[in-house]
Amino acid sequence: PTEARYGTLFPAPSGVKASLGTSLTMITVQWNRVPNAVSYNIYRSEYSSGASSYFLGSVYGNQTQYRNTVSEAEQGKEFYYSVYAINSSGNTSIAGNLAMGYALANGSPGIPANVRLAAGSGRGNSVGEIKIEWDASQDNGAYYAVYRYSSNDSSLTRLTEKTTDPWWVDTTQLKPGLFYYYQVQTIVEDGEKVLKSQISTDIVEGYILSPPITVSAKKTDGGSISVIWIPAIGSETEQDTYTYRIYADNALAGSFSNEVASVSAPAFIQNDGFIHADNLPVYTFYKVVTVNAGSVESSPSETVSPPPAASVIQAATKAAFIAGWDANASGIYPVQVTWKKPNTETPASYHVYRSTRPDTGFRKITDTPVDASSENGGVFTYTDINETAKTGKFYYYKVLSLNILGQGAYYSDTVSGYGALTYEQYMIEFNKTVKASHKKLTLMHKANDLDKLGSESVNGALSGTLRYNAKTQGLGARITMDYTNYTEFYIENDSSLGWYFSVTGSTNTSANMSANGSMDGTMVCTGMYPGKVYYDAIEIKGGSAAGGTYGIEPDGFSRGSVSWTVGEK
Repeated sequence: PTEARYGTLFPAPSGVKASLGTSLTMITVQWNRVPNAVSYNIYRSEYSSGASSYFLGSVYGNQTQYRNTVSEAEQGKEFYYSVYAINSSGNTSIAGNLAMGYALANGSPGIPANVRLAAGSGRGNSVGEIKIEWDASQDNGAYYAVYRYSSNDSSLTRLTEKTTDPWWVDTTQLKPGLFYYYQVQTIVEDGEKVLKSQISTDIVEGYILSPPITVSAKKTDGGSISVIWIPAIGSETEQDTYTYRIYADNALAGSFSNEVASVSAPAFIQNDGFIHADNLPVYTFYKVVTVNAGSVESSPSETVSPPPAASVIQAATKAAFIAGWDANASGIYPVQVTWKKPNTETPASYHVYRSTRPDTGFRKITDTPVDASSENGGVFTYTDINETAKTGKFYYYKVLSLNILGQGAYYSDTVSGYGALTYEQYMIEFNKTVKASHKKLTLMHKANDLDKLGSESVNGALSGTLRYNAKTQGLGARITMDYTNYTEFYIENDSSLGWYFSVTGSTNTSANMSANGSMDGTMVCTGMYPGKVYYDAIEIKGGSAAGGTYGIEPDGFSRGSVSWTVGEK
């Protein structure tokens, strides 16, 4: 097989936005360009869920906007737009984010002015609310709609139905670690007609006081604990005003009332961008909270615990018989990986990782961690049912030790392994070397049977010889083909990995004047897949194999058989 190459799915358009009351006659939909898109399809719905959407039109791939003309009856009505990209193969992406848009109606009120955060609010001042304000409308009977989107979701969400006050306190499912963005719309009612202003061009950013992110803990060589984290969200100036308190406990469900350190960002941030709190007393679990200039504490960070030391990996099997497991669609059996716990501690569980390269590209292959209780005689075992495994391919494994929180940082060393082959696949792989050797011979390919008599020798591409000898015997012929350490291929075409199949033995044919007969001989294989192949049950008809079975006996397996037709593949 070739070297692996990564691929990506054809992406959806991102950053889809629709104009919000900027025109009386149209709504403009815009999005970010999608690489390899040749066109875009635009759909519109009257529902905020995007349900029952209908096709509006298409634009070429070099365009990233669409103008939807609206009728007078549609003015002021909210529509929801979705955009799909199409590539040159005719594939259609999933939809981008849903975007709300509307057109102004004649007589609509003026745009809200001076939308702002209320004094002392919205910049980490509170753990649960953000207050915004704006200048009151001069239109009689005006009320307001407040919209919000976040750094995690660009779709506008309407927070209010009707509020007549020129301010709003947002307490709706605010989450730590996100920036929130607010816009306001003025609405008046003229009889049965609802007239909406353009949505405010002032976009107000706010966030609640949040704990730090990417918190981790580790043991130092001296036995103490270091906890590190990235500063809580805010501007650099705001972050410089924070202090952080570290609480610890030996019970995951404990009160975490033990404050073990208090540090400030400017004093403890290092060149890696993390804040470091070193030389902490030893506990099992730690949490970090952010404290603002008003001494308000954020909610706590995720709980962290120092990750355990690296496990001691033992081996990954190579072409080994593993009872009770089936081969994959390529005829390859699973690999078993074994390891022991670290010498100095006991992790709670482990994840196993696999790659096709010894030093990069590892991905987790355990859906759930291997629990520490599965230890058997001091050894842990994981069976890798690799549905994508290919013949002649090395796979590389390492193990990550995890604490009770499922956190880990230290990997074991790397070991290589690969699965055994089914009897049929073994014959196919072995036969690649035999067929390559036959191509080098000249006598056996002569058209006249008498011309095939004689002897010749050829060399393997990497090592060894094949000696061909054909002579008359009674009323027929005896052909012997003797192999000595004959080798054609490296594993993965890489000399450092060793020989693929190296064969020693013989494949002999005895035939009558009609070129019918039988074969005998045994080939002993070394290399990636050691074992034996037996020819003693093959029938010859018309000078070629045409019946019977090959005997296959990979090392560690009992002898099996496969049809003569497998040798023809």
